[in-house]
Amino acid sequence: MHLRPSLKALAVLASLLVAPGLAVLATEYHVDPETGSMANDGTATSPWSTLEAVFADGKTFEPGDRILLRDGYHGEPVVSGAPSDTVYIEAEEGHEPRLSRLRLPSGTRNWFVSGLRISRSYAPEFDTDTMVSLSGEHNTIDNCRIYSEEDSSEWTLQEWRDKQGRGISYGGNHTVIQYNTLLNMRFAISGSGTNAVIRGNTIMNFGEDAIRVLGDDTIIEENYIGEVYNLQDGAHRDGIQSWTSGPGGVGTGVVRGVIIRHNTIVAYTDPDRPMIGGLQGIGLFDGFFEEWVVKNNVVVTNHFHGITFLGARNCTIINNTVIDLDEDRAATWIEVGHHKRHSQVAEEDREQWASRGNIIRNNVATQFRIPDGSAVVENNAQVREHAHFHTWFADYPRDMRPVITGRRAEPLIDRGTGDGAPVTDHAGNPRPLDGTGDGMPSWDIGAYEYTGYGIWRRFTMTDEAMNVSTGRFLHGINVAADPWIWVWRLQNWAFIPPASPDTAGGWIWVLNQNGAPEGTPSSESWYGYPVDDGTRAETGAFLGTVDISHDPWIWIEDLSRWAYLEPAETMDPNGAWVWVLAES
Repeated sequence: MHLRPSLKALAVLASLLVAPGLAVLATEYHVDPETGSMANDGTATSPWSTLEAVFADGKTFEPGDRILLRDGYHGEPVVSGAPSDTVYIEAEEGHEPRLSRLRLPSGTRNWFVSGLRISRSYAPEFDTDTMVSLSGEHNTIDNCRIYSEEDSSEWTLQEWRDKQGRGISYGGNHTVIQYNTLLNMRFAISGSGTNAVIRGNTIMNFGEDAIRVLGDDTIIEENYIGEVYNLQDGAHRDGIQSWTSGPGGVGTGVVRGVIIRHNTIVAYTDPDRPMIGGLQGIGLFDGFFEEWVVKNNVVVTNHFHGITFLGARNCTIINNTVIDLDEDRAATWIEVGHHKRHSQVAEEDREQWASRGNIIRNNVATQFRIPDGSAVVENNAQVREHAHFHTWFADYPRDMRPVITGRRAEPLIDRGTGDGAPVTDHAGNPRPLDGTGDGMPSWDIGAYEYTGYGIWRRFTMTDEAMNVSTGRFLHGINVAADPWIWVWRLQNWAFIPPASPDTAGGWIWVLNQNGAPEGTPSSESWYGYPVDDGTRAETGAFLGTVDISHDPWIWIEDLSRWAYLEPAETMDPNGAWVWVLAES
């Protein structure tokens, strides 16, 4: 009997079929606060001292260069220079460099900073100043851990007031802030630059605003925002906030073209936690806001304002889930109201302050507040009965996916419309899927598409020799010698062991040189991929993150969809081998 190829392994095999780009000729510099000196040449065996000293000494760099930081305190560096392409500042593998502040002032560009710990708690004298300032253009802060102090679990109210700092502030254009963790601060991310991307950050424990964006054409996506604190200081707290400024002050300008998608905002997860604050989810209170798109967001909060626009023109709010945490109230709303000045001027002047041309579609919320004439409102679901919070969703308030088996969410499943709807859901699953099993896929209401049923594309063998052409998924392969697989594009054999993956060994092995498949490969002649924690593989530019925790199902980040592999013994020229969720 054929051994079943591990679908985990096949995902990494797919990664091998994506041809990597040519390596860029560049120089690696090393910085070590413990053993380094600025009199050294910056090599691995003769490192410089600290990142602060590197820029204070006027060092310059070329595109592709990497500045690798080792353990220790690197001070408060002020980056300088505007290389024509990216220069990297990052933690050397296995190291956790520490900074107390990082500044990229006006005039810098094309810097990519990754893997650092940044906290005012490392400074010689603690204060609550902004920890990361990005004023240049085309700069990126990536995968850093930024915090006032690492642990706030024992902070008193006064300590919260005294210690909460500011995380990242950006004023430059084309800034990217991605995959960072920001903890225990007053403001996490705020800025006014245009064309920014704020992606995949985790923001936990904050006292005022998690994300504040005031610049045009910004993308805010895939962030997790949670655990707001009430510091009894009169502040109102927002998950995502914006306002406008113009000649007449706040509320007299326009912010255009912002996209808010695939974010999760949760006010609290433990109702017994002290200092729980009221959290306005997405609060846009001083318009006008024009041509914004808000889609596939989950907002579970304890405030009236779930998603609120006051002054909106030609904005789209589509396929969001907005639910109240207060079991006694059920009042959190989606609102598109007129500009605040609408009610303050004479009736004949109100039209210029009216909201218009908006679309409110495919959302589920506890309330909707939409003035007549301000929006097209269709295919939304209102859930006011708190009992429905528990019956419509998988595990309210922790998991807001709709359910159909055992508990019924028929008002959400296949009840939406495809008019302008997104082609994926909050989790990256494709839309639409057949949620009821009637063979007719249709969009669901809310941020999640029900995945109990699906439309799948299968790949069949092209001949009796068991050749399979899988297109984008695995390209061309031959499975006749399973668990050995011949990869045409590699012109090489791959071996997929039946054993479960672990962190020490490879879970797919590719022959270093061609040869006939015999026995089990040895580590000397094969290259293997490890699996982190037995659940995830990081394939970088190949396929991104591959999540194998649901084997035989696998989530492939680069493809943005699920895949499933049938056992080899079931294959025939008319049968399926790899199933991939079809794109809509």
